[in-house]
Amino acid sequence: MAQNIVRRVWWLVPAVAVAALVVAAVVAVPVISYAFDVKNKACAEDFESAALSVSGVATADFTCTSSFGNPQQKGRVTLEAETKEDAVALMESVLRAYAETDVRDATSPYVDYVSEDGTIFVGPSSAGFNGTPSLGEIRDHYGL
Repeated sequence: MAQNIVRRVWWLVPAVAVAALVVAAVVAVPVISYAFDVKNKACAEDFESAALSVSGVATADFTCTSSFGNPQQKGRVTLEAETKEDAVALMESVLRAYAETDVRDATSPYVDYVSEDGTIFVGPSSAGFNGTPSLGEIRDHYGL
């Protein structure tokens, strides 16, 4: 009799296992997504606050994302600059501010630096960098 019952309900074991996996996935995905959202929001706030700590920076807007474990930081910093030389000096101050954070050396933020009126655009190449520098390269460049 016991063997008869086992034969009739054997299919329940894999069905219960599959149901448990589905429930775990449904619960895990939002939790993981929320964790990445919190981390990305904190990243953006860190870069924005570092840029805004520099006198002469009007605004700073950043977006941080993670895709398959590869973080990416993109931003736009608006500078209160009348000349290209002023804009380069302000950008270098912002780069130093980024370098003084606790963000890891391999991080390479992609940032557009533009004057308030939109007529002056500068980038890290104006400060002697070859392309977008990592924070480690910025720290080395400025001896930080």
